Amino acid sequence: MTEINKPDFLFEVSWEVCNKVGGIHTVISSKALSMVKELGDNYIVIGPDLWKDENNNPAFLEDTRAYNQWIEHARSKGLKIKMGRWSVPGSPLAILVDFTPLFTGKDEIFTHLWLKYKLDSLNGQWDYIEPALFGYAAGMVIESFCQYHLTFSDKIIAHFHEWMTGCGILYLRENFPQAGTVFTTHATVMARSIAGIGLPLYESLAGAAPDARELNIVAKHSLEKISAGEADCFTTVSDMTARECKRFLDKDPDIVTPNGFDEFIVPDNFLFLEKREIARQKLFQVARFLFDSPVAENTLLVIHSGRYEFRNKGLDVTIDAMEILSHNTPPEVPLILFIFTPAYCTGPRKDIMEQWHNHAERGNAVNRILTHHLQGSQDDPVLQRLLGNHLNNSNPNVRVVFSPVYLNGQDGIYNLDYYDLLAGFDLSIFPSYYEPWGYTPMESLAFRVPSITSNLSGFGVAVQAGKENFETGIGIVTRTDTNSRETSAEIARMVLEFSGKDSAQMHAIRESAQQTSRKFQWKNLLGEYRKAFHMALVKADKRAELFIKGKPAETHFLWAGSKPSKPAVPIWRKIFIQLHLPPGLEPLKKLAGNLWWTWDYEAAGMFRSIDPVLWERSRQNPLVMLNSLSAGALAKLAGNKPFLEKLSSTGSRFDSYMRSAAQAGPSVAYFCMEFGLHADLKLYSGGLGILAGDLLKEASDRNIALTGIGLLYRDGYFVQKISDRGEQMAVTVPQSFSNQPLHPVYTSDGDWLKVSIAFPGRTVFAKIWLVKVGRVQLYLMDTD
Repeated sequence: MTEINKPDFLFEVSWEVCNKVGGIHTVISSKALSMVKELGDNYIVIGPDLWKDENNNPAFLEDTRAYNQWIEHARSKGLKIKMGRWSVPGSPLAILVDFTPLFTGKDEIFTHLWLKYKLDSLNGQWDYIEPALFGYAAGMVIESFCQYHLTFSDKIIAHFHEWMTGCGILYLRENFPQAGTVFTTHATVMARSIAGIGLPLYESLAGAAPDARELNIVAKHSLEKISAGEADCFTTVSDMTARECKRFLDKDPDIVTPNGFDEFIVPDNFLFLEKREIARQKLFQVARFLFDSPVAENTLLVIHSGRYEFRNKGLDVTIDAMEILSHNTPPEVPLILFIFTPAYCTGPRKDIMEQWHNHAERGNAVNRILTHHLQGSQDDPVLQRLLGNHLNNSNPNVRVVFSPVYLNGQDGIYNLDYYDLLAGFDLSIFPSYYEPWGYTPMESLAFRVPSITSNLSGFGVAVQAGKENFETGIGIVTRTDTNSRETSAEIARMVLEFSGKDSAQMHAIRESAQQTSRKFQWKNLLGEYRKAFHMALVKADKRAELFIKGKPAETHFLWAGSKPSKPAVPIWRKIFIQLHLPPGLEPLKKLAGNLWWTWDYEAAGMFRSIDPVLWERSRQNPLVMLNSLSAGALAKLAGNKPFLEKLSSTGSRFDSYMRSAAQAGPSVAYFCMEFGLHADLKLYSGGLGILAGDLLKEASDRNIALTGIGLLYRDGYFVQKISDRGEQMAVTVPQSFSNQPLHPVYTSDGDWLKVSIAFPGRTVFAKIWLVKVGRVQLYLMDTD
């Protein structure tokens, strides 16, 4: 694969950035750390600004310094945006977009998209209009950022998730063709709608199916289908969803990009055992209070969790399986199923909060099942299915606890987040009917909790092993449109088999579960994303003529309240092309990248002799001068025998100088606010700087192990004087700070080294530039 595969900038757009709704939030937030390690702050996520007040959004921390000049420029053009960081591991740069100013122009926007792409928005309601306009606004933001900061040579990827962001793809295709676009559908609108209303989805995949008009999803389906067709690369998350795409979108995905998780979510062994013990104590405490009776220590703790989709998530067959175990074939040990499914919860039960140790009569069956108050409990499908199956916790062999809450550590009863409580379980059950991927069973395996899932979940298809005996920590039941009863019996059989395992077998299965999960860590799955980016960049490159010969016309749709713009004022940028020297001249690059030449007068004279006029015009900056030479001038220089002899002798002298053995002695770190190294390097203001610069040169000549540390004061010419591109750089960061462990992550991006340090409660980012001063190295922290 050629070098084109890696983007210089990657924008990832989703309705669930800084806005937790469902599984897509988990996908992007868990992947963010890996993307930041790969691209640094050139990875930017974009989400909707739904909170209006940044102080109310716990997932977003605004940073008024980040790209502040562009932010001011964008706002002057009517874009209502905030820049900051998403409070997830990796702390990626995030842009929140207020799309509501587009409301007044929505009819013109949708009319244009109909004329241009045949996007049928006519019957779209507000649950279509809002996300569609968000996607459109995100496209405008990407265009604005790139035109302000980037050049025509930059490789740009815009990755859009789900139909909600699809208008961004259409906007960029017309207005900013430089961007390569990737569109990922996690679940097609058609399939989700069919499954959601209880129709036989898998018969529809194989044969006749209702159309979008019957399902009242014409606009959403239209946007999804057109986005898949217009994107440079179309992906989905599993082979299961790929079938949907072929059937309902008339397009096979270009690449399947499976979902993963980052290993940071799983604590190390010692901490894991501690969390497991805390979780089990809490679960037993809740059960004992609800049941008003002892709970055996060997009780099998089983979990079902996720969105409240009674059939799609397999709640129906799970509860029916408990009924089989309770009344027909009891397990080898007592079993408690905990169901965590957010519903209309009005708060924790006060009697549980106030009377943990009071063994008063619990009252009716509902109070022996529910941990929180549930509005409309008389019509709740889970509760009514439990009571209808006589699962009222009167049978000590099989009992059920229903907690209709989201486990965020603040529910009032458990007060542990999901991962902390998950560690305490022995088995999980997620026999989904419709599950494009399935994070819950994957996360369970990562936490050494064996799982039962189905052949209709994307993750279940991806694993494809251990179906009968949990050899890989997972059991897979077979589901169809019509075999719910058989599925429940199969789940019951698997639970019964699992409950009969001894402690050694249980331990082996738990270890196998975690081992299986490791295949799905993001570090093992990002290769598929790289293929998608490569495909999109190749297609964008074929459109180069569109954006090199002229900038596309600006959109005609104005934001509400924006004033007519003034005549366009060009924004000038310097564009530097990678220097390629003819054979024989390669040493020039090495010599230009080290300030040794500034005090070696023969070397300085050699540079001046190349082109005295250009040398002065370049302010005696060899890198700028070399980049300014034409190909003809370089070819002529390569044939200049006297110059080549001078270059050879200068290069040999430099190599000999650099090879000299360092003197014995301690390593020295020299800190200073300014360094006077050359008249063109604006790193000094007076005598102290000249003294510090001379000290570095003297240390180099004496070959003393000294490292300079200072600040970078931005200057257009200084940026060109940094060391050779792509060189491996290193910097030592103390491994402790206030007695707290640090975890520095180093990434090199050509000329500078980025250090990301996770301090307790926050992450600090720095750009560190390396300047070579003979044998001495000077590290400068970027003040921008």
